[in-house]
Amino acid sequence: MTQPPAGASTLPPYSGPDVDCPKCGASGATTEHRPARDAIFLPWNPAVRVDGPQPERMFRRCSSCGYGWNEAPLDAEPCRAVAAVDVGGLEDIQRVVAERLAARGGLR
Repeated sequence: MTQPPAGASTLPPYSGPDVDCPKCGASGATTEHRPARDAIFLPWNPAVRVDGPQPERMFRRCSSCGYGWNEAPLDAEPCRAVAAVDVGGLEDIQRVVAERLAARGGLR
């Protein structure tokens, strides 16, 4: 899998090696590449999704407070965020999700 489908969150661009923590403001963070992955479901109950799909990302961790955040790699393919305003209100979102699940044959 190279990138999750449209609807994945848009990541901020990579901020480089000398970055300030967005939580505590301290300078310095470690960087770890994380490949794209599908959603994670409970193995004993696949109807329960633990986490959604994630795009390829650079995981940053503050060297001072330990806060972690994701940034887009320099060569990342763009992902478009889908907000409620793109499809309407909550009822429209529920309808779109139900249609997509039906087209897929339900939850996997």
